[in-house]
Amino acid sequence: LAFALLALALVAGCASRQKKKDEEISTIRLHMEVNPQMVRRNRQVSILRAQPVLITVGESYVMHEGYLNRAEIIEANGVHNVRLQFDSSGSRLLETETSVNLGRRLAVFAQFPEGRWLAAPVVSSRITNGVFTFTPDANLEETRRLVDGLNLVIEKRRKQDKFILTD
Repeated sequence: LAFALLALALVAGCASRQKKKDEEISTIRLHMEVNPQMVRRNRQVSILRAQPVLITVGESYVMHEGYLNRAEIIEANGVHNVRLQFDSSGSRLLETETSVNLGRRLAVFAQFPEGRWLAAPVVSSRITNGVFTFTPDANLEETRRLVDGLNLVIEKRRKQDKFILTD
């Protein structure tokens, strides 16, 4: 009997740890590239691990996961991209930031749970539809963890908002 209880406890513990691992949240921060002579609070960051590129970004991020409605992986021609769909506030902010920063990079920092700089695409046009897509410097498993963790944050926020609105 003691052996059976011990085995049951181990299985339950493993299942609990697996559930916690499956439910790890992710965060994402978007930072604009800045001119270091014009912006006092900045830092240099290294984007891409294989062939690092140094860029200077503002220390303060311009957007985060709190503005997200959905995150998903889009695969095309063997490349996996992350597509972020922002809510109405995030969409307005993204449009503003991309319209005044044409030609600059929008650097993506994420924690999933390890933190690192994933991308820094050049803003080539104003984004008016609230959708930001980038190719992460991450393998498919890492990208899935990132997207699943972001969607978990979105789900938890919606549940919290629903609770606050109905309370």
